[in-house]
Amino acid sequence: MRQENKIYTAFIVSPFIPAILIYIFISLVAPTPGAYEQWWLQTFLFVSVFVGYLIVLIIMVPTYLIFQKLKIFSILSYIGAGSLGGALGLYVATNGTPSIQGYLGPMIWGALSATIFWFIVRPDKAHITRHSS
Repeated sequence: MRQENKIYTAFIVSPFIPAILIYIFISLVAPTPGAYEQWWLQTFLFVSVFVGYLIVLIIMVPTYLIFQKLKIFSILSYIGAGSLGGALGLYVATNGTPSIQGYLGPMIWGALSATIFWFIVRPDKAHITRHSS
């Protein structure tokens, strides 16, 4: 797969997978859901994916471009940026009202999304391949 296609695929897939995983986890852990709980879970999934894509477009695309320009290819850098993106997204969405513990979930979510992105794109290997040919 060409590197450009990997980048597009990663930007499409990376916010979606964490939302699906959390949806499945909540569905398995929660007792048998009634109609309200099913509606809540589906709404949660929709909002999570929507907010995830907004964060990707507004925060993570510019971050990725800056990382490429500065030649930052480390997975830890991507995980850190994803965590900050998740925290910043929650801060903006709630006008800064959650407690410190409230940021943990979005930060983990952002880190997971960034890790998925990194493993699809593999900027460390793409950088070597681009300069060796």
